Amino acid sequence: MTRTDQFGRGGLAIAALIALAMSAAAFFSGTPHTISGEPGVCLPGVNTWQIPHLASWIINLALYGGVALAVGLLDKEYNIIPGSGTLWPAAFLVMTASIPWLTAKLTSSIILAMANTACMALVFQRFRQRNATQEFFIVATILSIGSMFQYAFLLMIPAYIIVGVMAKCFRFKELLAMLMGLAAPYWVGVGLGLIPLEQFTMPSFASLFDNFQSRGGLYFSLLNMALTVVMAFIIGLQNIMRLYAGNSRRRILTMGINVLGLTCSACMMLDFNNITAYIATAYLAAAMTLADLFAMHNFPKPRLLLLFPTALYTALFILALLPG
Repeated sequence: MTRTDQFGRGGLAIAALIALAMSAAAFFSGTPHTISGEPGVCLPGVNTWQIPHLASWIINLALYGGVALAVGLLDKEYNIIPGSGTLWPAAFLVMTASIPWLTAKLTSSIILAMANTACMALVFQRFRQRNATQEFFIVATILSIGSMFQYAFLLMIPAYIIVGVMAKCFRFKELLAMLMGLAAPYWVGVGLGLIPLEQFTMPSFASLFDNFQSRGGLYFSLLNMALTVVMAFIIGLQNIMRLYAGNSRRRILTMGINVLGLTCSACMMLDFNNITAYIATAYLAAAMTLADLFAMHNFPKPRLLLLFPTALYTALFILALLPG
């Protein structure tokens, strides 16, 4: 029995309750954590959608839970984390909920994470297959449609090309399929007159700091992100050393998710004013590295050890909500 099995469904339920409590606290606190950004190529960004606050929170919460469920199913299908697979979605729920920006209302971050989970499943199912044109066409179409309201979707394309090459299912015909998938939604939208050409604009941002009444909240959220990225990088390097001695399929799929996480981490630093879009996917990969660490090491009393990161993320969440 692996240590991941010992975490169990009870641990997942507790993590879900903690995440729900954080999300509710962010919602009912009337948090001012609204990011100016999230621009699309030709459609209004998610942060400009006229959705009632309660409905926005509920929709976001449903998508948030959907990503955790999809991660669990992905893990069960491909055995990415040996064992029951409950620690990965549990870690994702707690880590992501600790950023008030992501759970107080609907954001493109959760939508991008859901899209990335679906795209990963499509690519993984063609592992070492000679024909993956249909899957890469669908992946590109998903990212193309998403880019209409959040251009960050387009920045995921290089990551999927790398993952496809690593999974040995990406060749010249898959590249052509991706190009057609990227063009198709815009071709249809413009061709049918659904998207006027004048709606195509370059991204326009306000400063990340403009809408924050609580600078302390912003800084603690940024500290949360920095710690998560550094932690994931260090643990990921440790995990890779052990993965090379194991199953090659699991190693490649794990590294593929790490590529996606590294891509989003790099985008968070380089595309700073649009940082919200990348957080959930970066945390999705970070949660996998944490779960993998516990799966590969025979830690004594793993549940007690997991109390430390849980307490840390809970504390950072509380500090991010404090005024001042």
